[in-house]
Amino acid sequence: MGLIKGGSSFEIGKALHMRFPVWHEGFTEHEIRDGEDYETHVRYIQSNPVKAGLVSKPGDYLYCSLNGKYRLDPWPVASGAKAP
Repeated sequence: MGLIKGGSSFEIGKALHMRFPVWHEGFTEHEIRDGEDYETHVRYIQSNPVKAGLVSKPGDYLYCSLNGKYRLDPWPVASGAKAP
């Protein structure tokens, strides 16, 4: 995660010719336990643009899988857990 955060912060700063914090401090790692946990996290992520006041419903956000432009990957069956 540190490589992703550091690399993207560097590239964003370089592209905008500015230095500013891009990521919140800290990172909590959570391993998805099962299909239900996966769906809970999907709904949480999809609701973030609404919580931020960017849109009134998740599907209105351009980069949300609910708007129909993007396909969300299904629960990874290879993990041995059943899909929701």
